[in-house]
Formats: sequence, structure tokens, C-alpha cells
Amino acid sequence: MKPIKGALIGFIFAIPFWLAVLIPVAWGAAETIYVCQGGDGSSVNAGVCATAFDDSDVFVNGDNWDANVDTTNQKIGPGDTIYLMDDTAFSTQLVGRESGTSGHPITIMGDGDGDAEFNNCTTHCISIDNLVYFDIKDLKITGSGDSGIMRNDDGASWAALDECHVNITNVNISGCTDAGVHITGDYFTITDSVLTDNGDTSAWHNIYAIGDNITISKSSFTNSAAGCGIRAYGSNLEVSYNFISGNARRPLCPYTGATGETHQYMTYHHNIVQSAANDSFTSFGRSDDSVFSDVYMYNNVFYNATANAHGFSISNMTNFKFKNNILVCDDYALAFITAGDKTGAVVENNIYYNVDRWYDAGSERANLAAWQAATSFDDDSLLTDPLFVNAPTDMNLKPASPARNFGIYLSGYETALNPNASWPDDVLTIEDILNAGPYGSFRGAAGM
Repeated sequence: MKPIKGALIGFIFAIPFWLAVLIPVAWGAAETIYVCQGGDGSSVNAGVCATAFDDSDVFVNGDNWDANVDTTNQKIGPGDTIYLMDDTAFSTQLVGRESGTSGHPITIMGDGDGDAEFNNCTTHCISIDNLVYFDIKDLKITGSGDSGIMRNDDGASWAALDECHVNITNVNISGCTDAGVHITGDYFTITDSVLTDNGDTSAWHNIYAIGDNITISKSSFTNSAAGCGIRAYGSNLEVSYNFISGNARRPLCPYTGATGETHQYMTYHHNIVQSAANDSFTSFGRSDDSVFSDVYMYNNVFYNATANAHGFSISNMTNFKFKNNILVCDDYALAFITAGDKTGAVVENNIYYNVDRWYDAGSERANLAAWQAATSFDDDSLLTDPLFVNAPTDMNLKPASPARNFGIYLSGYETALNPNASWPDDVLTIEDILNAGPYGSFRGAAGM
């Protein structure tokens, strides 16, 4: 048996109890480490370019990182902030060397003045592979030979991914050959950001995110030269309050490219989604053998005026919910590939325009009335012009729009996903929330 009692007695005699109580505990404090090209590293907390770390001291040299939480030692560790303060953009890759911890993330930030912090990186501008707990914010990246922000996980498949806890806020990323943001790992959020003109090959997109518990919100994803606006999949995915437009491939790409995976609770709400591709807005489960369940799409506008463009293909699916959406396309609106794909499906209170058919488990329904009679879907829906002010440049509704005050109560899931009243500035009303399409909550966002 270990001599616990003797050890305690010795400790008591060595340090009297009353003295131990009086000894103050020295808690560490988080540091802000400034980085500037040409800094000499003599006083890296001072906020002065001349005495900051040079980028080579932090981006390349791992000696200036450590794993200690909130220590004042002029090294980067959990709880600390890397502040990129140079007016001349960096082109060197910032490679993370340590992880943050829960409650003590490592923050990478710029000054938010609109000038680029990174420009023409030869590879990923920021690389935090296999690291966890990072906040990245207030940055602008213009041009990368790979991705703007890269966090890869060693997990060989979606099921093997680890938690990453990466939060990206207020970043502007453009001109990346690969993805603007490429994140694999559970628990990832991106919000209040602009990603445009990323993804020069069909394998890459404005954003590529794989994992569970992903939130993509209040951002724009536009003009990918060869890829999708958002390619993201996993369970507990939320895509909300985004503007997605002008991407060469589908605006939404949830397909996995893997077999045998099951993804549940994927929610798309209050988005304006535009496409000019001769393709669908997205296809669930058709490009692989993955299984989807509980996919909810509500209060979105889907707009594509291209000839022969179509809506949504639904395969390997259960519990598909499609409510309070405006869908404009030239071909079919919804295509349920098999009868089983309609299991648990709810489709109601939508406005369709230009649509000329629906598919019902192999049977074509030539008009809305035939679709309603055969499926009991869309009993309250309309086939009519939603009367946008000037689509696609102005997606506001004219005063006489049939979409105004057309919404219904979305039972169940909407209580957990109510719009965030702090964005935009105007406070949302319940009428705004229940309108067909994201109007009131997203008024004027098409111009962002």
C-alpha cells in the first residue's frame, strides 16, 4: 500500500494550513503576440511593428509556440492571440504548431481594415492540420496556390473525423486555386464572411467542410470558377442566412463521394440561392450510396432562369421536409427517385415558377395539380410568379407579390433554429419569419 497518510502528514508539517491559505495563487494571462514583417522580436506584446515578431518567427519557427495555457512568456499557446499587423500582405504560410483548449482557443486575427493580410500564398495561407480550438477572424486573403484556410484531419473517412472546434468570423477570401476554406472535423462554424472566386478546378469550391455539427451562416459564397458554392455534409449541419450565387457547379453540394455513410439533420433555411448552371440546385444521395435523413429546407429562395435547369433530386432519403420556399427553375422542381424516398416527407406551402413537371418515384407529373393529386404534397402551394423586383439582381418582393404573408407555422424544428435577431440590424417579427422565402430577415441581401 502507498504511504498516503505519511505523505499527508509530512505535507502538513512542511506547509502549515493557515500559511497555505494566505499564499496567493498566480494565474496566467492570455497574451497578444504581434507579427509584422521585419520585426526584431524584442517586445512582441507592445503592438509596435518594429519590435513585433517577424513572420518567420511565428509562421515557420515552432520554437515560439508552446502548450501552456494563458502564460505570459512571449510564446503562442492556448488562450493567446496572433495579431497580424503589417500593412504589407504576408505571402508566407502560417503553420499552426500547437492547439488551443476548451475555453482557451488560439486566435488568429488581422486588423480588419479591409487590406489583405495574405496575398498570393504559394500554398495554403493558414494551415492548422489536426489542431483544435482555433478562432480565426477579421482577415482578408487574396490569392493562394491552394486553400486560404486549411484544417485537414487524419481521419480516413467522415466517421473517423475528430472534433476540431474551429470558428471563422468576418473573413474575406478570394482567388484561391483550391477552396477558400477547407475544413475537415467536427464542430466548425463560419459566419459573417465573404468567399468569392475560389475553386479553379471542379474538385474545389468556395467552401469545403466535412464533419458533424457544422454551421455555415450569414455569409456569401459566389463565383467559384469551377466548383460549388458550398460543399458541406455531415450530421447536424446548418446552412442559414447565406447568399449563394454565380458558382460554376451546383450552389449546394452535400454529396459525399463515399459509400455507406448516414447523414442526419441537415437544415437549410433563410438562404438566397441563385444558379446559372444547367443543373439542379443540389442532389441528395444520387452520386454515391450515402443515406440522408431529416433534411429540412425552409424559407429559402432558389432561383435559376437557365433553360432546362431543375430543382432537387432526392434519393436514399427519409424525412425530407420542403416548406415555405420559393423555387424558380425551368425544368422539374422535385424528383423523388423511389417510393421509399418519400417516407416521412413533408412538402407544403411553397411557391413555384417556370416549373413544368415533378417526378414521383418514376412517374412524371406534368403540372402542379397532377403532383398534388398523386402525392398529397403541396396542397397549399402555388404555381405563380413570385414578383421579384428585378431578379436576379434585386430579390426583394414587389408589394403585390403572392409570397407576402404566405407562410405557415413550421412545427418542431423551427424553435431550435429561430433566426438570429442581431443580423441584420432590424428586429425580426414572427410574420417575417413565417413569410415564404427569407424576406424581412434577408431584405436586400442579394446586393451584398
